[in-house]
Amino acid sequence: MRRAFWFLSLLLLGCQTPVPVPSGFLGDYASLQRKPGTGIFFATPPEKPGAVVHFSDPSSAVTSPTHVVLIRKVEWRAGEALEPQVREELRQLFAESLRKQILLGKPGQTFLVKTEEDADLYRRQLGATVMRIDAAITSVEKGKGWQRHLIGGGLGDVKMVVEARAALPPYTPGREYQVYLFTRTAGNPCSGLNVKVYSARYCLKICCQRAARTLAGHLVERIRPPVPEWWKR
Repeated sequence: MRRAFWFLSLLLLGCQTPVPVPSGFLGDYASLQRKPGTGIFFATPPEKPGAVVHFSDPSSAVTSPTHVVLIRKVEWRAGEALEPQVREELRQLFAESLRKQILLGKPGQTFLVKTEEDADLYRRQLGATVMRIDAAITSVEKGKGWQRHLIGGGLGDVKMVVEARAALPPYTPGREYQVYLFTRTAGNPCSGLNVKVYSARYCLKICCQRAARTLAGHLVERIRPPVPEWWKR
């Protein structure tokens, strides 16, 4: 009985979402608040008299009919525990997955551009609002493959932290909407049938795709259609 209680306690501890650990990518970790039931922590820009809030919470989401997203950069800041080619592979996978998920978020309303010049063209000709995103993979843990495969329940999970800053023009460093995202996976062991979970690389790829989908959804849900003219009256 005591052993069963110890084992259950170990599983519960393994599944807990840790508190954010500062990496230096975000400007204000103390203001991060958790979105209930998720591994997402976020912070809105601080309110100051006369200041322009570049990005906001869902209660005052962006209402431009055309919205342009510019992913300025995606960095790897998770150390050198993995081989260089694996780090670059994961960084590119996360970046491409993020682009794809943003486009899927609001088809026909959200457009993705690659350069500041393209973003400025949309802004001047269509009156579009431009969201600029900087993101980074700031932490990875490879876990233990045999625990993922044979035990599960959170033990041996691969873990990843992604951080992002999002801003609307005029862009001012330190005035961005900030997101800290924790994700983990056992790699879908399928009751021990999927031996690929022994590979941390395989599981980290799954983490990249999940993190991109979650981050894109969290940012895109703040893009709302404009208020109808009849409602304004």
